[in-house]
Amino acid sequence: MSATLPALLDPWQAVARGASLGGVLALTDLPRLRDFLVAEAIEGATPACFQITFRRDQAGRPVVLGWVRAVLPLACQRCLGVVEVGVDVAIRLLLTPEADLGRDTPEPYEPLPVIDDRVSPVAVVEDELLLALPQVPMHPAGVCSARVHPHGLDRPGPDEAARERPNPFAVLAQWKRDPGNRT
Repeated sequence: MSATLPALLDPWQAVARGASLGGVLALTDLPRLRDFLVAEAIEGATPACFQITFRRDQAGRPVVLGWVRAVLPLACQRCLGVVEVGVDVAIRLLLTPEADLGRDTPEPYEPLPVIDDRVSPVAVVEDELLLALPQVPMHPAGVCSARVHPHGLDRPGPDEAARERPNPFAVLAQWKRDPGNRT
């Protein structure tokens, strides 16, 4: 476990040493992720916890393994209030030199591009959190403060809409009942 997180490190040396980094990162320190979070809720949010290890796998490939956990304050797409989304992501990355970026990456890894023999541990953690964001964050059903109809948000269904509009044939029904109105 590292006491201070380096801004950049040489991943090949980190693999050779079997370096392990871990700790917490404030959500305010993750600028790309911050753009997706509810600004008013970021300051009081719990920091992201992570652990990453640089090593060689059983096949001798240089990999980064670990995890990241966070509770992200996102905007509910139903009520626009804050919904806290828990994220727990396994990190399985294959260190990939710039020249090898077009090649297939073996399962279960995703490629981690190594440009100029440098990698940012903070960027690795932030990337994993960005990839874990839900497409449509929402409170669970019944918890959201928005009024939801079965046919859409605050929109009446076909039966409700018909009850709300006056029937244009109501006048004809009245004529049918009163035979003296026929001309």
